[in-house]
Amino acid sequence: MLKDSLILTFSKGIRGVLMLIFNMIIARLFTESLYGTYKQVNLIINLVTSICVVGIPTTISYFYITSDKKDKERLIGNTIVILGLIAAISSFSIVLFKEKVALLLNNPNILNYITLLSLQIFIMIISSFLENLYISSNSTVALGKIYVIYTIVNFLTLGFVTISTRNLYYLLLVMVIIEFLRTMFMYYIIRSRESLKFRTQYSLLVKQIKFAIPLGVVALVQNLNMYVDNLFISNRFNPEEYAAYANAATDIPLVSIITISIASVVLPRMSKSYAENKNSKEVLSIWGESCKKTALIMFPIFWIALLFSREYIELIFSYKYVESSTPIFIIYLLKFPLYFTVFGNILIVIKQQKYVMVNSIMGIVLNIILNIIFLNIFGIIGPAISTVIVHYFMVYLQLVKISKGFEIKLKDVLPYKKLIKIFLLPAIIAIPIYFISSIINISSILKFIVFGGVIYLVTMIIFIKIGYISKKDLNFIKRS
Repeated sequence: MLKDSLILTFSKGIRGVLMLIFNMIIARLFTESLYGTYKQVNLIINLVTSICVVGIPTTISYFYITSDKKDKERLIGNTIVILGLIAAISSFSIVLFKEKVALLLNNPNILNYITLLSLQIFIMIISSFLENLYISSNSTVALGKIYVIYTIVNFLTLGFVTISTRNLYYLLLVMVIIEFLRTMFMYYIIRSRESLKFRTQYSLLVKQIKFAIPLGVVALVQNLNMYVDNLFISNRFNPEEYAAYANAATDIPLVSIITISIASVVLPRMSKSYAENKNSKEVLSIWGESCKKTALIMFPIFWIALLFSREYIELIFSYKYVESSTPIFIIYLLKFPLYFTVFGNILIVIKQQKYVMVNSIMGIVLNIILNIIFLNIFGIIGPAISTVIVHYFMVYLQLVKISKGFEIKLKDVLPYKKLIKIFLLPAIIAIPIYFISSIINISSILKFIVFGGVIYLVTMIIFIKIGYISKKDLNFIKRS
């Protein structure tokens, strides 16, 4: 589990770092209006893509590992057919309702990029299952290598186009071309490795759809939950103001990569364990260990980002966004302590997809109501406050359901005491170092890099000394 997680996290980590650098470039070279439009294009692509796959890629993670060769071929064939149809409908709908999209975003300039936007959506949807397939077929190493090559090519190409043209249309065109080539290459490689033929089967197709529908509704609601505040801000404010909000709402680089990568690797193993012997203790043990491993990496980042929030915004998005983005960024950061796992995965393992759906529906209804109320009371920071409140509420309800599903007390679902210790220890280290940094006269960006790095390094050393990071973990990292 650790090996696969590290490989996937490392490859995606490279992408995260390079795309971070690219974002630093584009935030500085594009005008605030054009940068806001770029963010809105990405908003629509991410929202439509994540919603419209309707949980189909997750069926690969669930069914593939326990299927024989013929069923694997049918599973892949069915998936391509379903996603191809969804991709075509989604892309056509974007073009058909382009005026409404522009009205929703409060930006008529978005109409200039609708065709490219729809093509990108088509490619992203039809290729959405490939990562699940690589992981489920034990091809994580190959996936990591592909991601590294793709990331480097993507960064160099997009960086060159941005610097040389400063033209959003050309940038989006190149993005479409690169994503198409990546999809073709990934499909060719995995088909060769697995010797798969294209087959379909109606009964398996029905089984997939039945499994995926609750996940699809969950994806719809969860992603609306994730982006509803962005939609409200985009609709109520101009592209320049949306750019400032979108900056603050953007996850810290590598954070989501770490959480999702580890969760993606853990999910098939938890599913297999529960399917074979219904051993709840083993499932919770696998989950709990992954949570602790993720927390060790993540929690020090929270304290660094909180204490050096202004410096972070200046480093990533330039000084022109410091005043407008920092307050919103700090509010968003309050969600960070929950980013040590994907809580819904454990409910999927015990076949409680419908509850995840109900939970998500409750969350989106509450989020929309609070967005409207808080937007009127607090202005542009209102939706951020709503998002944080709803996030904690949904996680609490999920934990209650997990405890009932495994017939255990809520306090036994996760190793809370260990997680709290892992959370508080970096604070004890970070706060004194922050005060030392405040009396040293150096540039903001240099202060963030130097003292943030010191905090993280010292925290890791202490984690090792007290045994939170074991010698076994260190020996594996050295061998890798």
